[in-house]
Amino acid sequence: MQQETIFEIPLDYTQSEFSQYEMLLSQWGQMSMAISGAQLVGISFAISGLASLVAIASGVSTNKGGVVAVLAFWCFYIGLWTPSVGASLTRTKRLTIFNAEVGNRLIITDTGILVNQETGWQRFISYSHLRSARIKNSLLVLSLKLGKPFAVPIRLLTSEQQAQLIKLVEQTN
Repeated sequence: MQQETIFEIPLDYTQSEFSQYEMLLSQWGQMSMAISGAQLVGISFAISGLASLVAIASGVSTNKGGVVAVLAFWCFYIGLWTPSVGASLTRTKRLTIFNAEVGNRLIITDTGILVNQETGWQRFISYSHLRSARIKNSLLVLSLKLGKPFAVPIRLLTSEQQAQLIKLVEQTN
């Protein structure tokens, strides 16, 4: 059976739209915990403080060099781990990964949504696999019956396209 293309959407998420999508996922309980920079520094202090207490308990602080050694260890530990772990958790990097996973173009057909990825892979989401379509903030949220929701920035759609996509999803449910 030949699918009829209704319209195409080139995907492009802004930082703000991605933040809204992350909030949506956290509400759905699908997003893993992200560690903030302040939490990371706190964890570093706790671990290095524990190590310092062990060092003091083992007799390191009995001479004047012990305090300097503890402070040097704290600075070393925080300086070593904070940039590398913090950099891996930045929103920009998560957005880049998200854009690669989501794809670069949606093709809305009469039977479902075809997701084209830059790698050449394609995924097809039948309308029967969608629970609902609704607008939340600046996103058109497509809730899957199984799995996490998918969101399309509404700025990429005309009001007619928004209405048509919502209607297509609602017709199958």
